[in-house]
Amino acid sequence: MRDVNKAILLGRLGHDPVLRETKKGTPVAHFSVATAKWVKVEGEEAPSERTQWHNITAWGTLARTCQQQLAKGSTVYVEGSFHSHTYKAKDGVMRQSSEVYADRVSFLNGRASKGVSVPAAATVPDLAGEAPVGAELPGDSPAGLVSEDALRASGRPETLPEADHLAS
Repeated sequence: MRDVNKAILLGRLGHDPVLRETKKGTPVAHFSVATAKWVKVEGEEAPSERTQWHNITAWGTLARTCQQQLAKGSTVYVEGSFHSHTYKAKDGVMRQSSEVYADRVSFLNGRASKGVSVPAAATVPDLAGEAPVGAELPGDSPAGLVSEDALRASGRPETLPEADHLAS
């Protein structure tokens, strides 16, 4: 049996995406997505909202598209995988950070407000995060992802179906 590392998020952007480039010139966009859940707290009459923040990283063409299409407050659907790393903070203390590397981002509203769904470019970063390694996205995958070339050849962006089925 294969292991699975899959993140699916539907939430709102906490800030505009920040676009940078690695030393080798690979575009990288960072943004945060807030997901909220209403919970009934014992002793309180009304339910209260609990918000969880998720750090998202997009690479290559997907990074540039996110930077162009998304804005703070945009509703976004993100599919990707969890990644964590350890680093030494300025104060010398070792810390751990977790993020989601986006494979697919659907813009449910934002600068374009057209429900555009963009699969990741046909590359994913290597472990060092510097040079992309080729990774075709199969058009017949269970998630229905298509390669960037297939998306271009179709002449129209793939859109995300109604998100009602995502609610639990």
